[in-house]
Amino acid sequence: MALTFQEHWMFSGSTTVPNVLIQYYRHLQLSADECLLISWLLQRHTEEYFVLNVEETCKTFGLDEKQLFGIIQHLMDRQV
Repeated sequence: MALTFQEHWMFSGSTTVPNVLIQYYRHLQLSADECLLISWLLQRHTEEYFVLNVEETCKTFGLDEKQLFGIIQHLMDRQV
């Protein structure tokens, strides 16, 4: 039996968006993709250092490697 959209959404889990990110994303000049990536990384990786699974991240966000690394480079350039 196929899941409904609501069931799929519920069983897929959730990611919390920090209030400070919501409060200051415009001040930091973050794009929607950057905000989502930051929230997702914060939720999935609680250690200070981690190995980014590029393939999984690209699949999750529907990006190719060039796009993903472009977003990451943009964040690093602005020291976010």
